[in-house]
Amino acid sequence: MEIHIGANSKISQFIASKSNKIIKISSKKKKNFIKVNYKKLLIFQKILNENKIKFIYFFIGENFKGKSEKKSLYVNYVLPLKILNYLLNSSKSKIKVIFFGTFLENEIKTSDNNLDYKKNKIALRQKIINLNKKKNFEFIWLKLPIIYGYKKMKPSFVNFIIKNLKSNKIIKIDYKFNTVSLLHINDLNRVLKKIKLNWKSYRNKIVSPNTEGPFYIFEFLEEIKKKY
Repeated sequence: MEIHIGANSKISQFIASKSNKIIKISSKKKKNFIKVNYKKLLIFQKILNENKIKFIYFFIGENFKGKSEKKSLYVNYVLPLKILNYLLNSSKSKIKVIFFGTFLENEIKTSDNNLDYKKNKIALRQKIINLNKKKNFEFIWLKLPIIYGYKKMKPSFVNFIIKNLKSNKIIKIDYKFNTVSLLHINDLNRVLKKIKLNWKSYRNKIVSPNTEGPFYIFEFLEEIKKKY
């Protein structure tokens, strides 16, 4: 069995649609989800005691686009760290955890919209690395580019660009020489399967998957213009 924490995410839902051996945990009320109040974490101890868990995914995280520094800190750093510490104190055996970072971690200059998200992700990554030296767990930190290919469209950088180009709106880009990379959701699923099958080769490492790109943002805009 696997645990998806933050199972309402589009990536989690896609992966879960391919497997019936996933325990889905979310603060959202939804069919086949275990609804939790993240202020009370006792449910995690019950799940660990009653199931043989192979992997735990952390899908918790959100880019608030500079609108709430406080929320970004809580969702992208404080909450996942709180849950991880609880799991480590509750589990009787070594746990294997998959965290998701972002390609924004590689940027030298980052727009104000993405800065809080980037800083919180980097802080969480470093904290996990430090914890790994002291606690009994293994992890993968998988950096994610822009993920596309969902059946249902969702708000994203790509959709934002397409929508504004179709409406002939001006698109303001802070750092046009920053790059973007893309990865289809099916390819991400294959990457995760490969990591799990070859866990010993990947454990306790930061992993960057092969992607489409990188493209300079201004080049990326030109390519989209040709299509739309």
